[in-house]
Amino acid sequence: MARSIVGAWNWFKRTQTGTRMTEACSTDKNVTFYANGRYEYIASTICPNMPAEVDPTTHITGTYRVVGNTIVGRADNGQSASFSIRLLQGGQILKIGGDQFIRK
Repeated sequence: MARSIVGAWNWFKRTQTGTRMTEACSTDKNVTFYANGRYEYIASTICPNMPAEVDPTTHITGTYRVVGNTIVGRADNGQSASFSIRLLQGGQILKIGGDQFIRK
């Protein structure tokens, strides 16, 4: 499974926060798994009228390994997490935990 997840993946969601389309937040998550066992995760949530001093982006790099249907990640800052993974639709969708990422 490890070789089949190598590449770039994207998850996107738009959430209506009010009655107008201008009152919607969007969340964009991107993860890239490299063949050398490293990953890069970048996620942003943008909402209207967000204060300028708020950084809406999370950027994490680290290493990963796949054990059966579980991916174990260890960030460069020492934090670790594991998630169930599953490839769907001929390898074009990667389900990580509860999120379905589309192959870029």
